Amino acid sequence: MRLIDKLTLSVGLVGAASVTVGAALLHPAAGWIVGGTFALTWSYLTARGVAKGG
Repeated sequence: MRLIDKLTLSVGLVGAASVTVGAALLHPAAGWIVGGTFALTWSYLTARGVAKGG
């Protein structure tokens, strides 16, 4: 894994965590919903990437 790949992953994770925490500050249930949406999206994109062979 190249440095740019690691940086991209790190920035993405920090961004997702920031949005989730921000939503949780507005309403705790919103934080769970946003976090779950990020997790489902991540899982879908990862599975799609593996299925394409990349």
